[in-house]
Amino acid sequence: MVLLSQKAIDPATPELDDFLSQLQGNILKGHGRQYATHIFVAFMPNKVRKTRAYLQQFADQITSCKQQLHDAEVYRRNGVSGGTFYSCYLSASGYGYLGYNCDEFKDTAFKKGMKQASLNDPAVTTWDHGYQATIHACFLLADNDLLKLNAATNNLIGELAGRKEGNNRAEKIQEASIATILAVEHGNKLYNKKGENIEHFGYVDGISQPLFFKDQIAAYKSNNLHPLLHTPEAELEVALVKDPFVSIRDADAFGSYLVFRKLEQNVRGFKMAEAQLADQLKYRNEQQEQVGAMLIGRFEDGTPITLSEENGMIGSAVINNFNYQKDTGNKCPFHAHIRKTNPRTNEQQAENHQHLIVRRGIPYGNQYILPEFAQDSFEQLPQNNVGLLFLCFQKSITQQFEYIQQLANDPHFPQTDTGIDPIIGQDGLQNISKCLFPNKYAGKERKAANFDSFVTMKGGEYFFAPSIAFFKKLL
Repeated sequence: MVLLSQKAIDPATPELDDFLSQLQGNILKGHGRQYATHIFVAFMPNKVRKTRAYLQQFADQITSCKQQLHDAEVYRRNGVSGGTFYSCYLSASGYGYLGYNCDEFKDTAFKKGMKQASLNDPAVTTWDHGYQATIHACFLLADNDLLKLNAATNNLIGELAGRKEGNNRAEKIQEASIATILAVEHGNKLYNKKGENIEHFGYVDGISQPLFFKDQIAAYKSNNLHPLLHTPEAELEVALVKDPFVSIRDADAFGSYLVFRKLEQNVRGFKMAEAQLADQLKYRNEQQEQVGAMLIGRFEDGTPITLSEENGMIGSAVINNFNYQKDTGNKCPFHAHIRKTNPRTNEQQAENHQHLIVRRGIPYGNQYILPEFAQDSFEQLPQNNVGLLFLCFQKSITQQFEYIQQLANDPHFPQTDTGIDPIIGQDGLQNISKCLFPNKYAGKERKAANFDSFVTMKGGEYFFAPSIAFFKKLL
């Protein structure tokens, strides 16, 4: 039997085989594909049994954690892709549609749904149209081959909407369909000139993540100097809970709560505001890059500003072994995105660990001119239609994602007049954050300055990733 208190697990252990076979992929380790499609649907009224039958059949396509790890090993050894990755997640409304009592779930936020969350989100009426509706399920597909992914996406949409070859009669299509397609989001990884994963503002992304597997933790220790000031080694219970609708005899059937948010990024506005802030603070020449690092907490290449006043540290894209114990805000300001959402102080380590999330987001939209190449030509940068498809897994949306988002929104955390998180913070009004910046790196004096928000939440929902055993027993 798998215990949720376990950590540093070895997938080659025979006792873990059933556990890894029943768990959906992408939770404990990212699927690793270049492209991803997210399909959001509402199931058709009075088609419950057909929907159950379809989902039970779809279970054979779902990529288990075991299969994902096997695919990754084959790719590492032979360079052979594992093909299309499939997964399926259900909202509380989706469980209700299928006839399940959501009182079995312990997480209050999940049962309420994102539309009822107290996160200072924009009004639901301003969300992208598809997210304003009641969403029952999300299907996630991913592949390294875009043509294959598009074919798999079209095939799945066709199955859900009842489109079959040679079937042109509308009434037959209506009879066969089980779902209305509400939204389809296409994600694609972005890279800087060093080949490292970045988001649209140009910063290396995904550095700090909880790690669950023995080989990941060994790699982390080899990439980060001792002594370990911060360790991402995490127990399984950070991400997993027992699947509430699978028999207790299936002791290794686990699932995870999933948050999805579409976050649009105004890249042009962000970069222009960075430059204006540098002028206001009188940061000149090489110091100008510190301004962005004081908003994020890292330079664009990943170098933590609490460790260095300039970018270019060796191994910058994997450096994560630091805390803020000796940083009073004179290097990394308290408002900086990665400090605001993970304070990393020694006395808070145990507390912080309870609120970790497992991020699995991917950028969306094409950005043909990356910020590092734009220089002063800000008009080349996009203002909309690009951003991040934010996904994170956890054991409790209430205690993990919502807790972190509320910290980001709190202008008085971790100190009075810190300001909201300039990246994801939302004040419910104009999203303008008044932050305190050091007059110079490691200096004692600080200066207040405003920084607008250039990230807009366009819609989302809370889901649960059931065990594969759940789908297989739907009928």
